[in-house]
Amino acid sequence: MKINDVDELFTYLLQMQMSGQYVFRGISKEYQKYPKLIRDANPESIDLDYYEKIILNEFVNKSSSLLSGNLVDMDIVGYAQHHGLPTRLIDWSKNPFVALFFAINSKSSDDKGYRIFAFDTIKGFEIDRLLVKQTYDDLSRVYDTKLNTYFKFIDDIGQDEGDVNKVISYYDEYPIYKESEEFEELRGSKHLIPIFYRSNLSNKRVINQQGLYLIPDILTKSRIDSYYDTNFCNEVTIDKSIIDTAIDKLENMGINQTSLFYDLDNIATDVLNKYKRLINEHNSYFENLTDL
Repeated sequence: MKINDVDELFTYLLQMQMSGQYVFRGISKEYQKYPKLIRDANPESIDLDYYEKIILNEFVNKSSSLLSGNLVDMDIVGYAQHHGLPTRLIDWSKNPFVALFFAINSKSSDDKGYRIFAFDTIKGFEIDRLLVKQTYDDLSRVYDTKLNTYFKFIDDIGQDEGDVNKVISYYDEYPIYKESEEFEELRGSKHLIPIFYRSNLSNKRVINQQGLYLIPDILTKSRIDSYYDTNFCNEVTIDKSIIDTAIDKLENMGINQTSLFYDLDNIATDVLNKYKRLINEHNSYFENLTDL
């Protein structure tokens, strides 16, 4: 589906948001579909699971004094991701307009254009930090490495190529989850079930971006492609002719570099981009006067 009218685009995204059942990801280049951990790596020649453990454990060793609050392992991996480390996590958002910002903000795209993916989470498995903490903290005692809960979870979802039944079985100890219709529908399901994780609310970037992570079970590009290629994932391509107008509308909604990445570096970047834009508009104005 391609949209070349900005009002049609915003109406469509608003309708998707109001349904309450989708999560969104915006990209402008094909490689952005994939987690950073596999973008430049060849899974055939390197054990990415092992590589992930090495870099995450080193991150924990060097950053433990800077990480505070009631964090579970997956929250720490989220911090590592947002500070530039390659992980298996893929950022999605509950807000389609946040996804739109990420799709069009660079103002450059590959030949596939600016795209937003909307995944129907009714067909996915969404967990929060409470569930992970309840079901995996006890299990982590059998391991003697750091980030035990995270790596145990990864091991579980990687078995049987995406069968989440083992993960769901841990929740059977808790009646509120055992009797859930959502869990019952997923149990025994044969279709590919992506797992989304709602992270810690102390992560300001996650809060501002209304973010959650897709956690791939298998680290191959073909596996990641299968998430996007299912009938449960809608794709919208945005015509480049409406990019500038869409950015202005997002700005009016308060969605910009500053609001989504609230730190001094990104505030400065946002101000600089606005300044450059004003200069370009100024130069264009005088060029038009010269042409007259």
